[in-house]
Amino acid sequence: MIKTRLVGLLSHAKKYIVYTILWQWAALLSQVIAVFTVADLLERVVYGAVTAAAGKRTIFTLAIGFQGGEVTPLFSIGTSLGVILGGLLGLPPMLCAALGYAAVFGSATNTLIAPIMIGLEVFGGADMVLFVIVCVIAYGVNGNISIYAQEKI
Repeated sequence: MIKTRLVGLLSHAKKYIVYTILWQWAALLSQVIAVFTVADLLERVVYGAVTAAAGKRTIFTLAIGFQGGEVTPLFSIGTSLGVILGGLLGLPPMLCAALGYAAVFGSATNTLIAPIMIGLEVFGGADMVLFVIVCVIAYGVNGNISIYAQEKI
């Protein structure tokens, strides 16, 4: 949270603190809108109901420019992959989306424990064994490559 004592010491910077907070909220809102728009488009792709309007809406939302850093797109990609593979393999798409969410994150960042913990925190512990299996496989096949160039193994 914001430390009021610190803000009091930096009274000349209050305006910039407020601008920064508002900008962060705008970025967060834009990221949420982007994730929902992409999810809507993917759902339409899976069920064969894609329209030009849905495609244009997704392109517009992503073109706004709020990227979400490195991690948020990984979550979206992993979830999307899970939904598509779940549909193709006849598995529950929501479970596969959760597993893809954790596995792609773990593989891209070359981490093992963090994606398991994130998966358990976000989706609960009911499928803990599946999260562990998927994350171990993802970690094992990534070839020690990370999106973070400075990571030392």
